[in-house]
Amino acid sequence: LEPAYLALKGAVLSRLGQAGGMIGRPKAVEYLSESVRLYTGLSDRFPELPFYRAQRIEALLKLSRIEPNRSKAIEHYDQAIAEANKLGDSRLRNQIGPLI
Repeated sequence: LEPAYLALKGAVLSRLGQAGGMIGRPKAVEYLSESVRLYTGLSDRFPELPFYRAQRIEALLKLSRIEPNRSKAIEHYDQAIAEANKLGDSRLRNQIGPLI
């Protein structure tokens, strides 16, 4: 599928996942997990575009806040931090600009 479509779908799922109280936690976790999966695929396909990595980090952080399983929540948070540290790499700083 087209990257623009996948990115839009990932963004929509991420926003829907934020509505945990309205849609229920299990559905919110499902939406956020799918958003992470989509952005992971886009990051792998287009490693030169840090935007997809930044969106993955955001989705992981949202998922860490809503995940009912504490060990999984910590795992999502740790993944987000590790990815954010990679984004901080000096080779990418000029590309990131307004993302951070």
